[in-house]
Amino acid sequence: MPERSNRSLRKIKQADGSEKVLFSISTLQGRVLTEGVIGAFQQRYLDAGWEPTGAMLVCRGEEVWLQISIEREAPELRAPTPGQPARLAGVDMGQNNLAVFDFQRTHTAFFKGGAIKDRQRKFRQLYQSLQSKGTRGARRKLRQLGGKQRRWQRQQNHLLANAIVREAAVCCAHGIALENLKGIRERGKRGNAKQRADFHCWAFGELRQMLEYKAAAQGLAVHYVNPYGTSKTCPCCQHFDPNQRKKHVFRCKACQYELHADLVGARHIAQRACA
Repeated sequence: MPERSNRSLRKIKQADGSEKVLFSISTLQGRVLTEGVIGAFQQRYLDAGWEPTGAMLVCRGEEVWLQISIEREAPELRAPTPGQPARLAGVDMGQNNLAVFDFQRTHTAFFKGGAIKDRQRKFRQLYQSLQSKGTRGARRKLRQLGGKQRRWQRQQNHLLANAIVREAAVCCAHGIALENLKGIRERGKRGNAKQRADFHCWAFGELRQMLEYKAAAQGLAVHYVNPYGTSKTCPCCQHFDPNQRKKHVFRCKACQYELHADLVGARHIAQRACA
């Protein structure tokens, strides 16, 4: 008897006690059942109650992979008790530090971006080298390199989003506050060619989407604030001056408060979201 049965995935227990996994795939000749293997990592999600909603076939050489989309009902969002302010974690996004996390000045975390930038520059150097050759083999390598870079970048965004949500959950925050980075590529045209290339190669929109659904799975709301002046406004006295930040150092000209500029940004983002 089938243990689990739906339109795309079936598990059948055999006489010797083992399980056979069958996938139902729609083809030009109709639906067919084909045997497959589910990895241990993916099996954890199915055992935890996630339900398949769709699938896509991906051919990699002689292997065929079935990428299945899964979903489950999100838990209720965490909310403060009546009369109490929301406890939000502020996250400042950047390049030297991919993200700086701060929760009520009691818990901070820096996610460094140096190794990520180095890997991105190596990808660009390979692109330039292959493009200059212009041969058929070089064009084939370019397509392979593009897929490799996209998969690597998506994995890095997954890891970063997981780490941010994990920090917020450990701190028992009610939500996460981020800068609204819509249109940032049009605004970020300053700096030299290398800085612009570093800036434009990262998928901010993809990271934001990952943070939203990963946070929702933990009962955390995501809030967005205006990014203007977040790392140039003092979180203590709220004094703003564009010259208060010198590279990574913030020093308030009014109250002499001094701190890492990205950490100042994270704290001010949380304050702005709670206001």
